[in-house]
Amino acid sequence: MSTTLIRNVEWAIAWDESAKRHVYCKGIDIALSGDAIVHVGPDFAGRADATVDGRGLMAMPGLIDIHAHPSHEPVYRGIREEHGVANMYMSSLYERSQAFDTSDPALRRASLEVALCELLKSGVTSVCDISPIYDGWTDVFAKSGMRGFLAPGYASARWRLADDRSLGFDWDEARGRKGMEAALAFIDGLAKHSSASLLSGVVSPMQIENCSDDLLRDSLAAANDRKVPFTLHVAQGVLEHLEMIKRHGVPRSSAMPSCPTPIRGSVGGPRTTSARSPTRAARWRIARRRSRVTAF
Repeated sequence: MSTTLIRNVEWAIAWDESAKRHVYCKGIDIALSGDAIVHVGPDFAGRADATVDGRGLMAMPGLIDIHAHPSHEPVYRGIREEHGVANMYMSSLYERSQAFDTSDPALRRASLEVALCELLKSGVTSVCDISPIYDGWTDVFAKSGMRGFLAPGYASARWRLADDRSLGFDWDEARGRKGMEAALAFIDGLAKHSSASLLSGVVSPMQIENCSDDLLRDSLAAANDRKVPFTLHVAQGVLEHLEMIKRHGVPRSSAMPSCPTPIRGSVGGPRTTSARSPTRAARWRIARRRSRVTAF
């Protein structure tokens, strides 16, 4: 197995076992063999098949992005940054979802490649991608070498806009159930992928206002049965807040995960993240996988 040595790293963020925390180190060597970090410290004396000059570089464990949409967000670049709908409290979320079609698989693959390259250049080596299932999704991740937490999304309803001031919903519970079945089959199938060591699934019913109570409860149960993370978009805007109060008399889960939520049950737990307020336990569960090293 070949060994790569980063020699004389200017600065490094490394784990200090005695102190049980990360510390800054200066002028050290880092050796990697296969998918393992075999040396972090001064004066590596082993054989190196490749050597990288670490002077002027900082090395650190790869960053982890626990909520992203790289399979379509780059497509909106140059379009959505300055876009806001005044009558929707300056949110552009609902209008752009109606106006722009990003469902083409080739477009999604291109978008994902662009996003993963930019993430890698920024030091991210693990990312949770929330997206509809499309052809080539896993192949692009495998090509990148990144650790992918793939979250195939589904819902009981879709947003519907009749004007620029109100949010409506097209409900189809059967479609939501079919989407959930496809998502779970996709997640279960990742174990058979040639890059299974780098790919795993996340159960991801989409926006809280677009999912029925039963779909959310069953989704959480499926995540717990598989011991995989569960993620849910919550608190994305004022219109969602008002909609949840209208339906349930209370806003979205303001005390997630310990308190009862608007779905009349708990959607919280140690493997749960929400789009706006990820729990520390969920961050740690994803982060505790063996870290890679990034130098920049």
